[in-house]
Amino acid sequence: GPDAPVHALRGFVAAELAEQARAGPGPEAAAEAALDALVLDKFHSFQGGACIDGAPSWDALREAARRQLSRLPEAVVEETIATAIMDGVSVHSLVADSVVSPDAEGHAHVFKAWYKTDAQARATCILVSGVEVALQAAVAEFATETVQVPIGSRPCECGLVWCERCTVYGDRTRRTPVFKRHKLTMAQQEALVARMHARMVEYGRWMLAGEGPSGGGHTVTLGR
Repeated sequence: GPDAPVHALRGFVAAELAEQARAGPGPEAAAEAALDALVLDKFHSFQGGACIDGAPSWDALREAARRQLSRLPEAVVEETIATAIMDGVSVHSLVADSVVSPDAEGHAHVFKAWYKTDAQARATCILVSGVEVALQAAVAEFATETVQVPIGSRPCECGLVWCERCTVYGDRTRRTPVFKRHKLTMAQQEALVARMHARMVEYGRWMLAGEGPSGGGHTVTLGR
């Protein structure tokens, strides 16, 4: 139903906050120490979220999501929407460690995204968190890997009364930046992922409480 994405968001945030409380402050302190050792020209952190209910069309749903996520890097928004909102497909996924191509200045966007889309109601909730980093050394190349992963389901093999649910697969491309001199250590990579995840959960909490910055924290209802 139209409330399914919001209910899923509430469950995701509650579970993650409980896990953070169980783990205590140790992991976050270790992550901050690893990030402090980075040699950067630029470090830009960004978070955003969107919940839209009752879009009259799939194109309208995508456009409403773009408006709510407009403060985020365009490449990140477009890649997230492409997998979170697909015509006629119900999707529920957490995409981790995605990297989109750098811009003309060589900056790489590394991000995580959580989303839940209900096809019947044309409703969605999306959370995105990431960083834009530019190490002092230039990006020499990108190691690229593309795999097929399950991203949702759609009705199929329908009889007179009911339909089966068939899995929908999509391509997921991961581009890992390779730098000439400076490289991210394993601890630094894990620290970036931990920071993005924690910020994403916190933004989701803001949204549900109606406390988020402009562009998040409320549900937009579009008349059919």
